[in-house]
Amino acid sequence: MSLFWIPASSVGDEMPDTVAQCVLEAYNRLPAHGKPIIRANGVREWTTLAGVVLEDTKEKKFTCVDLSTGVKCTPISKIEPNQFGSVLHDCHAEVLALRCFNRLLLEHCRSYNDEPSKAWLLEKRNEKKFCLKPNLKLHLYVSECPCGDASMELLANSLENSEPWNMASLADQPMRGRTDFGQLGIVRTKPGRADAPFSWSKSCSDKISSKQYLSILNAQTSLLIEPIYLSSLVLPESAIVNTSMKRAFGPSGRCMGLLNQVSGNYTFQPFQVLATKKKFSFSKLVDPGIRIATSTNVLIWIGNQLNTTQVIHNGIQAGKKAKDTDRSQTIISRKAMMRILQDVQHPSLEKKNYEEWKRTNADRQRAKEVVRGVLKYWTCNGGDNFDWSA
Repeated sequence: MSLFWIPASSVGDEMPDTVAQCVLEAYNRLPAHGKPIIRANGVREWTTLAGVVLEDTKEKKFTCVDLSTGVKCTPISKIEPNQFGSVLHDCHAEVLALRCFNRLLLEHCRSYNDEPSKAWLLEKRNEKKFCLKPNLKLHLYVSECPCGDASMELLANSLENSEPWNMASLADQPMRGRTDFGQLGIVRTKPGRADAPFSWSKSCSDKISSKQYLSILNAQTSLLIEPIYLSSLVLPESAIVNTSMKRAFGPSGRCMGLLNQVSGNYTFQPFQVLATKKKFSFSKLVDPGIRIATSTNVLIWIGNQLNTTQVIHNGIQAGKKAKDTDRSQTIISRKAMMRILQDVQHPSLEKKNYEEWKRTNADRQRAKEVVRGVLKYWTCNGGDNFDWSA
């Protein structure tokens, strides 16, 4: 499926609706495999949809370059050491959408040497790194409120008893997503339910918030490309509580400490939180009167050069055996990303241990320390001690 551009004027004068429409139309063009269904008993499955939309400010048009669905994360207990780097830890839609965009960026970097015209997202201003072309802006659409701090008031308002669940927790570590929801502005982990198996994943609010300083680039692309920041986060009107958004993402909220922080080329670049009237047909928010159940499917699509779709279960490709790590890993796994980086022939790849390799990106490591010093109780993940070339 090639990219479809939508003129800025075709969805009224509302830019957020145009962004949402790009993602919704791209999703509707995909085949049914991997999408939520209405079960035989009448229960409607729901999921979260997210997509990255590029705005060409020169041509005044928009296109969705990748999208994903999903509300799951992989428990630590289900990831064997020999699967490190092959299994996706976090399969929430907004996290996957940004990961897919990084995969597309890697493809553009790989194409640049052979056929620069194919790398239309990027340009080189010097001999060192690529940068996003100046006429392009990046928008992230999500069909639900990101889990974590941005959703705390929504969670409280949805419960009959809005008294916080005061569960015993240590003050020096992240809280589970729904624990002590009276405590605001703090880092939380997935999944939200206290009785669910523990994972390494931070909440989507925390991850998206950190991107305002770290940029949307990951460990691989940040070596090749100058920081790229989101211009906007587009959410349904019903998912936005203004006080929550200002606290979770705004410069007057918990990110205030990042305002005057500069680390190399990293600076605080806050995005706008914008409301759309467009609705995703498989959203949890569409019709509260209908019986619903969470879809276990995760779907990713990356357009442009890759033009590929994958359905994911438990962090690996659906229908594949977890023990076969080469065949079961997705195109956005850490090992898959490292293989593409190897094709670009980056000199840092002399180190084969992934954890050691990450430390060689000193600029990004320093920027991450800045973020962890501002966002309360951000702890490091595990699962990085593996040989990426194996």
